[in-house]
Amino acid sequence: MSKDKEALIGIDIGTTGCRSILFNLRGQPVSDSYVEYPVETPHSGWAEQDPNQWWKATLYNLKKVLEKAKVSPKKIAVISVTGHQPSPVFLDREGNPLCKSILWMDRRTFPQCKLLRETVGENELYNRTGLRIDPIYSLSKIMWVRKNLPEIFRQTHKILQPKDFIVFKLTGKIFTDYASASATQLLDVHILEWSSELLKIAGISADKLPTLTSSTSIVGGLLGQV
Repeated sequence: MSKDKEALIGIDIGTTGCRSILFNLRGQPVSDSYVEYPVETPHSGWAEQDPNQWWKATLYNLKKVLEKAKVSPKKIAVISVTGHQPSPVFLDREGNPLCKSILWMDRRTFPQCKLLRETVGENELYNRTGLRIDPIYSLSKIMWVRKNLPEIFRQTHKILQPKDFIVFKLTGKIFTDYASASATQLLDVHILEWSSELLKIAGISADKLPTLTSSTSIVGGLLGQV
């Protein structure tokens, strides 16, 4: 770490709001900022959010924690991002969200879960991913979008989780960590790679998902326009 750095920033993309905290290099909190945003429920059992709200809240919070702490952006050593999941974000080739993110609490995908039980089987899916069949996971959500929003599905270039979307907006890089990937129900936990069989069921190729890395990896520097 460069000797001229003074602080670290943590960003949490929560379900009901985004919080950012600036820490000194001893790990002590110096300043914080929080922005709420709504969970949209257009139908019974549905729960959605506009990913652009997460980004807007992130930018606001970053500005506020720096102002409160009287720290220059050039003095920040590291920014770390976490967030709720599994809440897939469908992006076009320009990195713009194509639709609302289907949140982890959304329950619309019971038909897709039924299909998974009939075609893959509960035990087989559990043995491969460590997860039981449930609407919470990204696999059934991707299947739902493929069936019900075919034009959105056709235009989809990448599918990210909330924190990965924010990392992409900050750095232009597309990564996810193994822990986050394991919550999608698309990761083969025995080999720590995207499962080709489950990708086929979802109807996507591996290049539509983030590159896998450890949670402590430095994925890139900030874009100039951030």
